[in-house]
Amino acid sequence: MDINEISNRLIRESKKDDSWLKAAEWRQKNDYWLRISQDIAIKILGYLRSKNMSQKDLANLLELSPQHVSKILKGSENLTIESICRIEKALQIKLIDTSVFQSTTQYIPSQPGFVSVYSYRKAESVQQKASYVGESEVEYVTSKKIHSLMENTINVAFALRRITTEQFAIIEDAFTEGKDINLTTQLKFGANTEQKFIVLHANFRLEQEGKPFMVVEAAGHFSIEEKAWTDFYNEEANNLILPQGFMCHLAVHVIGTTRGILHAKTENTPFNRFFLPTINVSETIKEDVVIDLN
Repeated sequence: MDINEISNRLIRESKKDDSWLKAAEWRQKNDYWLRISQDIAIKILGYLRSKNMSQKDLANLLELSPQHVSKILKGSENLTIESICRIEKALQIKLIDTSVFQSTTQYIPSQPGFVSVYSYRKAESVQQKASYVGESEVEYVTSKKIHSLMENTINVAFALRRITTEQFAIIEDAFTEGKDINLTTQLKFGANTEQKFIVLHANFRLEQEGKPFMVVEAAGHFSIEEKAWTDFYNEEANNLILPQGFMCHLAVHVIGTTRGILHAKTENTPFNRFFLPTINVSETIKEDVVIDLN
């Protein structure tokens, strides 16, 4: 058999390897539930480490095969509600929080009074929902306009009452040196109507090929003065309408805190080289935040 025959035979028998493309298309198509599955896996792994439990221990506790448990902990299992509830009951932990936007946490404020004030200008509008004039919109104003702006300046007194680390996890097996890394940022909002405070969660995921290898989430709990709370409250819809600029201001505080938590958690480890970059929160919070209180 000469070289040409060998070459032709190899071409005929070779198969195009497009498995990577099919895998990428599958991940993109199923991205939504995969992210939830990965979050669940991270919470379970954190629990196992805190209790010094192995995957085999978990398999015995859930009466599942080690192979099934391994799939769950890789964040690739499309779990049913029954399965999630079964794991929650066995471990006595919450895997999916169905009340992210309505917190009922009780705590005693660490300091009395309001120590910070945020000011913004409410532009005149025929609609009930006001629009907000940004600082970059510079124009010449007459003394009459200045007086009007002063009347429309609103001060919001608030105080940071509590900081909590909601999640932190490093999945070393999911990290490969040299591969591209993506950073996913998620901000979530909640409110406690009894204590009149706003909760802002900042969640960050460092990912490779759609799979997280490091997750950190922190929450800032801010108390709001009574008058501002009343101004923000929409009684007809039973919700809070919070100005975009004000929420960006709070988000900057929480993101900075999360950055510090990430540094402290990874200090003296190889993962300390990964840190949260500066983030333009106005690109994430693009409009007023509405929190449903129903």
